[in-house]
Amino acid sequence: MSVPADAAAPTSRPLLRSECLALLRHSRVGRAAFPAGGLLTIVPTAYRLADGYVVLPLGGLEEVVGQVVTFQCDGYDGAAGERWSLCVTGRTERRPDGSIRLALDLLRGFAQACRGGSNASEAAEPPPCE
Repeated sequence: MSVPADAAAPTSRPLLRSECLALLRHSRVGRAAFPAGGLLTIVPTAYRLADGYVVLPLGGLEEVVGQVVTFQCDGYDGAAGERWSLCVTGRTERRPDGSIRLALDLLRGFAQACRGGSNASEAAEPPPCE
């Protein structure tokens, strides 16, 4: 699908740290990106937010302990008519319970306006972005 040359660029805005934290609290699945075998590997993973850290289950992620990892999650806010995405990058640590934690020191996100307005939350699929 080609985009007309005169098409307006999607409108996006950076998310405040408080907005990023609120979105992290309400989502449960994201992606962890890390180097493995000389290649970048991205895996879907469940997560939770606890004590200022993103906490990932260890299952299948043993190789990331002590490495720099970028965790990304995204979603759609129908009430606001926005798609959002955020990333957390940092070094991982093993927790006493065996899970992995990632500090929220480098947390950034953005939201992009989508066509459809408040009725968009009723749609099965988010509307296309502007």
